[in-house]
Amino acid sequence: MQTSLLKEKIIEKLTTVIQREIGKDPEAYTDLIKQQINNKQLNDAYENEIDFYADLFASSEKHFFTISSKDSFSGYTSNESIEPLIYTPLNNHSRGYMHCGDIVFCYRQGQIGDLDANLDTRGIYGVGVVVSDPQLLFPDRQDHEQYGVAIVFPVTLNQHLKVREIQLNPKTINLTPYNGNRNDSLQYIESGDQVQTLLEMIARCNPAKRNNLAKISGRNIQDSILPSEFWNGDQERIPVNNITKERQRIFFGAPGTGKSHSIKQQTLGKSVIRTTFHPDSDYSTFVGSYKPTMEERDVRIVPVVTANGINLNENQGTYKENKIVYKFVKQSFLKAYLSAWKKYSQNPNSAEEQYLVIEEINRGNCAQIFGDIFQLLDRSDNNFSSYPIEADSDIQREIAIAFSSEEVFKLDTDLQVDFAVENYTSNYGGTLSKDIQDGRIMLLPPNLYIWATMNTSDQSLFPIDSAFKRRWEWIYVPINTEEKEWFIHVNGIDYKWGDFLKKVNAKIGPITSSEDKKIGFYFCKANGNIISADRFVSKVLFYIYNDVFKDYGFDDEMFKKTNEEQLSFHDFYRVDGTTNEEITQKFLDNLGVDRRGNENGRGGDDGDDDDDDGTGTNGRDRSRYTINGEGNYPKKELSTAAIQKYIELNPRKTAAEVISDWQSLGNLVPHFIESHEQYEQRTDRRGRDNPIDCNGEIIHVEHNGWQPNTIQRLIDAVNGKNWGITLAKRE
Repeated sequence: MQTSLLKEKIIEKLTTVIQREIGKDPEAYTDLIKQQINNKQLNDAYENEIDFYADLFASSEKHFFTISSKDSFSGYTSNESIEPLIYTPLNNHSRGYMHCGDIVFCYRQGQIGDLDANLDTRGIYGVGVVVSDPQLLFPDRQDHEQYGVAIVFPVTLNQHLKVREIQLNPKTINLTPYNGNRNDSLQYIESGDQVQTLLEMIARCNPAKRNNLAKISGRNIQDSILPSEFWNGDQERIPVNNITKERQRIFFGAPGTGKSHSIKQQTLGKSVIRTTFHPDSDYSTFVGSYKPTMEERDVRIVPVVTANGINLNENQGTYKENKIVYKFVKQSFLKAYLSAWKKYSQNPNSAEEQYLVIEEINRGNCAQIFGDIFQLLDRSDNNFSSYPIEADSDIQREIAIAFSSEEVFKLDTDLQVDFAVENYTSNYGGTLSKDIQDGRIMLLPPNLYIWATMNTSDQSLFPIDSAFKRRWEWIYVPINTEEKEWFIHVNGIDYKWGDFLKKVNAKIGPITSSEDKKIGFYFCKANGNIISADRFVSKVLFYIYNDVFKDYGFDDEMFKKTNEEQLSFHDFYRVDGTTNEEITQKFLDNLGVDRRGNENGRGGDDGDDDDDDGTGTNGRDRSRYTINGEGNYPKKELSTAAIQKYIELNPRKTAAEVISDWQSLGNLVPHFIESHEQYEQRTDRRGRDNPIDCNGEIIHVEHNGWQPNTIQRLIDAVNGKNWGITLAKRE
């Protein structure tokens, strides 16, 4: 096909959508794209149209994004020819990375039914290419600048990539292919490994499109497998990204690394029975036993006859009465065992998975809890237990009753598993299948998975012997300090949680000579993305003082109150029981934890204009300020906190409106407040601004330059407005 005709064809498509979507001066944007396409030096002709697109959008460095839209992309898997799209994201903070030739994964937005329906119906429906660098398309819309790009779709998909697959794949488990439930959101994917995995999973769903996806993306797309295909119905272990789906796993690591969360993600949508081991756990609480239970029973009425033959109760029959009776009560293991066999009987060739999840496995005595079940953990190549065990009489009876008559566990068909154990000889003159079904022996089926978690810091409870250990696959869950952007809010300052973890774990590791006592990302949960000072002290510092350093001493610099005095744990609380945020800030600054907006690797006070440590040793102004009578803010944090309060009071205002309102106070310090675009365009950035999120957009507030005179001008200007905000200096 002639290149000139292909160019005319794509320009015609783009012109149509641009003229329809851009109300003001669409010709300027059309002319820009025409010039860009016509100026591109290409071959004279192409056998395949996809080769033309690959050359037209060739780039030395492609960036990849996910986009969502208030309009569904679901039609992008049903049409052979997709019309170009003009896309204008609400959040522009990823726009700076975007240029012509970049790839976008188009994600269907919105809620669809229940969780299972959402996991299957939502996902990536289209793969597009950006036609031009972002352009200012609607300068007058909503009173603020609105950038957008044109996107074409040279590759159409036959099948969307389900969000279930994205969340279950180990390489994309932390990738959110959308911004919550936000419409028109743009997200830059920084990890090349995540991009590669997404492309390979999309190609797996659309095998006929693999070559086209490779040409457009400029990447070599290898054959892959979807997480839902880990189990292939033949009871074989299939390696996926060097991970096999073993039947027995223990996820171990430091507290708060997300071990339980990892299991939850990998078992999403599956049948899961969960239990927790503790020092009082035993065989009966894990498998089952006879226990006294309250049950309604029929009581027969017996007539009473006196000596003279008079009947004192002529009403005969029965009545109901609650009585304590002994009854066999099934526990987590037996429930999972019975449920797994029922699922196996329904579809032996591709049995639904049954998971038994044990939390904190080393907090109980495993040898006592598992008892003879320990023998069942040895699995053959077919993933049945290698060695059946003889069940005791009580369990035999309960299994036989459950398989034959209990609705939830009743087998759909007789078991046919005589092949499962080589050279099996029954002690009852029957077959392996019959003995399992009658409960005489116990054997784990291949669809029963037993997964567990273990905090390696819990060494003082029950050690696990080597014979038990070798029957499990051990999965180490490392500490990921970049999991999310969380902050510790102390004394009006946001300290970076990830940086705190890096620095405190760097202290914990060498002094304890192990990984056991380090702190994982989810050790302390944030509210939104903020960890309060109260929670940080009561949970994190309490752990550091009482579980880590109490056995090693508090000589490190982070525990220094003054040169002569150490910070004791009680110093973090005032006499009224409230958290002493000044002392908490001292601890974080001693450790050198970075603050929000500090990208140059320095924690604590940068010495620009005031002394935040409160020691008064250098003669600088150490004044503190309040907002509406609350807080204890240093000068460099006051304006940021005040603007955050303003956004809180005015949740419907856009970032541009907030910036305009605060710019009306005057240019109190250079670059007092500005948009992310303005900030990015400057060449004199020092990395000491305070970024604020405003409805998905970033506002930058200057950190430096606040002196007593400029802070007073800020106070007077804000207090002169009817904003519901009053700033004051602490006396």
